[in-house]
Amino acid sequence: MEYQTLYQGAEASIALLQKYGFNFHKIGSRYFFALRDERTPSATINQNGSIHDFGSGFHGSVYDVLEISNKLPSGMSKGEALKFVREELFSLIGVDLKIYNFSETKNNANNSKKILDLEWFKKTFLSENLFKEEAYLRLLKKTITSTNDMEKIFETAKKFHIGYSKPFGNDEYDRLVMPILDFENNIVTLWKYNPFAPSEKKLLFLKGRNRGAFNTQALKETNEQIVLVCEGEKDVLNAYARNLVAVTPGGATSTFKEEVLPLFKDKRVLCIGDYDDAGMNFNFRNALLLRKYTKKVSVANWNCSVSKEMLFKGFDLSNYFEMKKGVA
Repeated sequence: MEYQTLYQGAEASIALLQKYGFNFHKIGSRYFFALRDERTPSATINQNGSIHDFGSGFHGSVYDVLEISNKLPSGMSKGEALKFVREELFSLIGVDLKIYNFSETKNNANNSKKILDLEWFKKTFLSENLFKEEAYLRLLKKTITSTNDMEKIFETAKKFHIGYSKPFGNDEYDRLVMPILDFENNIVTLWKYNPFAPSEKKLLFLKGRNRGAFNTQALKETNEQIVLVCEGEKDVLNAYARNLVAVTPGGATSTFKEEVLPLFKDKRVLCIGDYDDAGMNFNFRNALLLRKYTKKVSVANWNCSVSKEMLFKGFDLSNYFEMKKGVA
């Protein structure tokens, strides 16, 4: 298990070795570097982050490479050096973390799934001076657009643990990173967003994980009777910044899981999907599902709230709040 935590995917291994002076070049889908003094580099990174040198037959981890290359800090015991390399890897994992070696649990189908720890997330993506970093603030202010009040924007970022990741691996964009949590505060997946990226690259999630509902914990915590059901996480963030309670089942085609539905009891719900066919289907699908649990459920009609000149395909709650910014 101690060595397994050194295998965190090809991108993390490449980033760490680059940090220590190794140069890579790509041939086909593989990345090669020189582990020895050789004309043609023959060492490569496997998908899980392990290293294989076709010339010498060497096979090992980034720790082994740094050790034989005398690039580890001096004066450390082996245990200390292993811990040092693990921490270096985790700090470089960024948004493309692929393999996790944390505690395991069993779900009802007896299939094991990895649990991502919130404390790990905070150490990795939430730096002490984050709210002073220009790159982070640029993304945050473009994402939470429902208010000009920076204190409220920071409150929203703190509430939902919105962190930051620099460009990493195959992703050329820096991103806001936010954990999607279950009721036990385990991380279901990571929401990764850059509002300046092309539309098809704005939003990413961890591969191989379900997107999951977001902010359903608020249904337990709040006494508010009015709840907005939105398509996406950004709408929920912007609603919170306007002092409203909002949740999302996790996308335009999603509905809430059965264990969440009783939490809507005695609530007045407004389903408020985007202004397009997918949004209309989202509204009616969730309204039908929720009507037997809520005191009242309604469906938003953007045509009644926004002038035709202001509407466009995909217009959403965040756009509406931005349009109304400064209006109480």
